[in-house]
Amino acid sequence: ASYLLAIGCADLTENPISGITSSYYATPAGFDAAVNASYTPLRDWYGQEMGMTMTTFGTDEFTNGSDGSFKFFNTYDTQLNGDNSYSRDFWRSTYRAINTTNTVIGRAATANVPDATKAVRVGEAKFLRALYFFNAVRTWGDIPMPLKSTEGPQTEATREPVAKVYDQIVKDLTEAAADLPPSQPQYGRATKYAAQQLLMTVYLTRAASGDFQKAADLGKGIIN
Repeated sequence: ASYLLAIGCADLTENPISGITSSYYATPAGFDAAVNASYTPLRDWYGQEMGMTMTTFGTDEFTNGSDGSFKFFNTYDTQLNGDNSYSRDFWRSTYRAINTTNTVIGRAATANVPDATKAVRVGEAKFLRALYFFNAVRTWGDIPMPLKSTEGPQTEATREPVAKVYDQIVKDLTEAAADLPPSQPQYGRATKYAAQQLLMTVYLTRAASGDFQKAADLGKGIIN
């Protein structure tokens, strides 16, 4: 037997119950939520198998054991390519994170929070953006470097030279160190010394002319 069902005069009007628009970021709660969300992607990388696999495998710090699905990061066989899940997921996580920090930085001007608080929170976002770019540029070399939040579909991306990415990282960290306090009342938030320490690491990694001396000068300043 066969059955035919028909629906007539159906009301397909949508009535959203609630929603969050871009104006939410201008509120104290919305701006703070965006800053907090900028930290969240750190959980995908630090202390996780993905982060350790992509940073210590292939070095003399670790070697693969009898189990695990990502030995090719240590053996450098043909499975180590851009199609493996860790490379794909790290790329996605990184650029989602960068987009969130760009939202904080871009929306700060209209955020309804005290200027002093705003400066600190933007400093945190710049520290985090620099950290995400730093991890990305060391992984892939030339990379896209968006400095504004995404407001619609994008079908093209342009890779920026490594040198330009490092210049932006240094700029973000220098500005962050100037605005961040030496300590924060909430555990885990970026501080002035965290920004300076990361900047030293960036200088030592980039190793351009004068970078070693810049790193040494920063180190002396922190110790003193």
